[in-house]
Amino acid sequence: MNLLRSDLWYEKAYKIVLENKIAVVTDTLVRKYYEVQGKTDVYSVIYDRLKRKWLCSCEGKSMVYINQEHCSHSKAGQILEIINTRIKRGFE
Repeated sequence: MNLLRSDLWYEKAYKIVLENKIAVVTDTLVRKYYEVQGKTDVYSVIYDRLKRKWLCSCEGKSMVYINQEHCSHSKAGQILEIINTRIKRGFE
C-alpha cells in the first residue's frame, strides 16, 4: 500500500466529514446509504452490513465493491460511523 496515497484519502475523507458534506440517507438492517458531496459530483455510498463492504458510485458511476483503501467517499462514511458510535456510547 502506498502510505502517501492512503494519507491523502484520509485527509480528503476528514475534510468531507468536517465540512458536513456527507449525510445518511437511509438506514436499514442490511445496508446504510449515504450521500457524499465530492469535489465535482454527488456520490452514493453504501455500507453492506452482511458483506461488511463499502460501495461507491465514484468508480465509473457504477456501484461496485471497492477496496476500502481506494476511496475517500467510503472512508468518510467509515469516519462518520466511528464518530456516531462514540457519541451513542458516550465516548466510552
